[in-house]
Amino acid sequence: MDTKSRIMETAFKLLLEKGFDNVSINEVKRESNITTGGFYHHFESKDTLMVEGK
Repeated sequence: MDTKSRIMETAFKLLLEKGFDNVSINEVKRESNITTGGFYHHFESKDTLMVEGK
């Protein structure tokens, strides 16, 4: 699985469990095992991640 897909899958799982307001980018990064640069290479923000995930 590529990095972008891994981020999206992890974020979706966390959002289902906790809700949008209770999930941080740091948590998504930690659970996806990526760096800050890795996250921002694919997404500008948590909002951008959600828009692409639709």
